Amino acid sequence: NVGHYGQNVYVDNVNLHVVIPPNLGVNPLSAFGKIAVSPNPTAGSLRINGTGITDGSVTITCFNILGMAVARTAESVINGNFQSAIDLSGLQRGIYIVKVQSATGESYMERVVLQ
Repeated sequence: NVGHYGQNVYVDNVNLHVVIPPNLGVNPLSAFGKIAVSPNPTAGSLRINGTGITDGSVTITCFNILGMAVARTAESVINGNFQSAIDLSGLQRGIYIVKVQSATGESYMERVVLQ
């Protein structure tokens, strides 16, 4: 069909296929031991403790709501346990995601509220 302003195009039978990645969002369960992030909500200082984790190391990263890393630390896992702390007191109040990732790629994420 040719109209007054040029050629018109008509499209019919459009199918959209949406794929949501399985790792999108916050997973409250740990596939590799037990992780505790406290206090939540926090005024700035977070403690992260892990038990039952394969010896080696873990990387702890804190992301803002836009997905940008705002804090990162690495800890050694000895006898299946680790302890760490992250200071968020210099950041704006809001919601952050703490991600703990083992050397084998297993990960745990938890939402944290900074007051």
